[in-house]
Amino acid sequence: MNEKQEVVIIVVILVLAIILLPVSVAILAHGTDPYRIIEGNPIEIAAEKAGLTICNETETSWNIAGLTKGMTYTISDNCANPTETIRLDVLSFDSSESRDAAILAYHSNTIGKNHPHGSLIVLGQYLIFVNYSGSSILSKISQELGKL
Repeated sequence: MNEKQEVVIIVVILVLAIILLPVSVAILAHGTDPYRIIEGNPIEIAAEKAGLTICNETETSWNIAGLTKGMTYTISDNCANPTETIRLDVLSFDSSESRDAAILAYHSNTIGKNHPHGSLIVLGQYLIFVNYSGSSILSKISQELGKL
């Protein structure tokens, strides 16, 4: 092995270390919610515990393989005279593969090209899409969903 080959090998190892180390730390520190069946409706449970009200719920359908049920919820602190309101789309999946495929599809699109603006929460067999993420209601709901 000559000196140029050694330098190339060292550079490749350093580049891989620089790339893989932060990615590995992020994956290990963050983790994901494993696919598990959550009994009951997590949005109703979290809203009740957070002292919020579900003002409206409608069935929704997204064209995603493995989707078993979709609901859209409008949640507020007071339905008659709301100070803040958020809308959540809750999608239930039949397997971890179909749920994870939906997550990958969501992240593969850039905003403005079939990618809605908002946040995605993974909870068991559910994907919860929030289209407004700067709300105190969202932080209350998120805290309660984290306890489920």
